[in-house]
Amino acid sequence: MTVKLDPPKVKHSRASDDNDRIWFYEELEGEILDFAKYMKKHYDIKYNDTSMAHLKRIGASINNLKMVSGLGFGDVMGIYDYSAPNPNKPKPLTFMTKEDNEHYKAYTVEERKKQYPKKPNKEFLKDLARKCYRGEVFTSNQVQDKSMLSTVFMVFGLLDPVQSKDLAKDKPVLIYSYMKDSADKGINGYPCFWSAGFLNAEETKMFEKYYFAIKEAVDGVE
Repeated sequence: MTVKLDPPKVKHSRASDDNDRIWFYEELEGEILDFAKYMKKHYDIKYNDTSMAHLKRIGASINNLKMVSGLGFGDVMGIYDYSAPNPNKPKPLTFMTKEDNEHYKAYTVEERKKQYPKKPNKEFLKDLARKCYRGEVFTSNQVQDKSMLSTVFMVFGLLDPVQSKDLAKDKPVLIYSYMKDSADKGINGYPCFWSAGFLNAEETKMFEKYYFAIKEAVDGVE
């Protein structure tokens, strides 16, 4: 798959005229800001204090890299000088394979795999039902107060807005975790998990069918 990206709009400092490292650090800043803008627009999310703090920390780290490199070249003040660029400066060599044209830089990338694994099959659901009946699996059906789901299945309570939006596309109905993966301490009598899976509506219906069939068969034994 080929993705075409518009080049980032980067205003280079005068220190980058003689220091290719600083030139590339400034390009990296532009790429990060372009990616942040893309994520905001594509997923229709708002920057919160945490995301802004991350961007500021990234900016501070890149600035430290520029300062160290500037000290090596004996030019620190030029990092903050954005006056007219040197028209005779050649563009630094790049080592990434790409195709250039008048409008785009086209990068060939591997197609991203779906974030969540393929849905379990019937045999998996049968096995999950058996383990649930034996108490080896804990599900969201066992949590009476649904407001506690994010406390029991903590991994879902810590999703960021983008991850939550991706998860919602799969329409999860039932959450499950393995008791062997539960935390040492629980809350209000419930176990807590840092890892979990989920089933959609169709899979939940099949799972409950298998679960109650097992329960009925066991209850019928005299």
